[in-house]
Amino acid sequence: YFIIDANNNLDFADDKLMAAHMDSSYRYSPFTLTIQYQLMLANGKIKKYNIPLKLRPHQYIDFKNDPLSKKVGISVSYDRGLKGMYNTVLNSYTFAANIPFFGLYFEHQEKARIVVTTSNKDGLRIDEQWYYIGDSININNDMYKIERLNRATNNLELHFIKPTQYGFSAGNKIKPISAIDFVSEKRVDFAFNGNEYLLLDFWGSWCIPCIQAIPKLKKLINENPLRIKAISFAYDEVSDTATLKKIIINNKLSWNHVWVERNELNKEDIINQLRIDAFPTFILVDRKGNIVYRGLGEDALDTLSKLID
Repeated sequence: YFIIDANNNLDFADDKLMAAHMDSSYRYSPFTLTIQYQLMLANGKIKKYNIPLKLRPHQYIDFKNDPLSKKVGISVSYDRGLKGMYNTVLNSYTFAANIPFFGLYFEHQEKARIVVTTSNKDGLRIDEQWYYIGDSININNDMYKIERLNRATNNLELHFIKPTQYGFSAGNKIKPISAIDFVSEKRVDFAFNGNEYLLLDFWGSWCIPCIQAIPKLKKLINENPLRIKAISFAYDEVSDTATLKKIIINNKLSWNHVWVERNELNKEDIINQLRIDAFPTFILVDRKGNIVYRGLGEDALDTLSKLID
């Protein structure tokens, strides 16, 4: 629960108590709130504005020590509603920008968060990633730099850099995977051929939403043995590997599993290469090595079922 002095009168008695609710992907749903803002003009007069803000509660979760312990923070952005679309032959890209600000006219464009949603030709959302000004973005295997938000025209300006072979979002290719199976301790190579799809599952033994998704994930894999080859990447600390192996064996998870040490200093592992920042994340790759879908939580498994059918 949280409360905000929306009318700026230094009194919470006339403000609404708001409750944060998780959606099916274990993310808190955002709030849109209008606050009153006062600006002193050059002539000394005060002008009042109504400022739309978007508040997104976010949760820092580590279930290892105490599954009931939760710390929740709130990120705030100026809800400008800047949105545009770029269509290609394969996919459509929707760009939405929220700009942090201090005061009405002091926008921090360099910290603007650009959310890019990718949809396939059937209109199905297959990916969503966020970027900042100065980041590089891969669109249909071409690399662009996000240069700036042109506030005079409300255009997002991209600069073409070069064609690229690999990426982490839908429409990009990923590198061939070679790893040591966690259970058998044998090296396994995952070539993009044979089975129609390769399903990458990123999870952890500490992650309650990941554990809750196991039955649905297991059902999807077992019902499509000729269409899906699966590999799960468990992002766990060394001290959790015994628990990890127990979960795999007790749930009879018969596909390949790879342990990735939970270490923020390792920037070269697959977790960082594919920009995995939430769990569980599912990535579906076709026989040519193209990412055709990327999603979070149990809802992603429902979408995967539709794609495979």
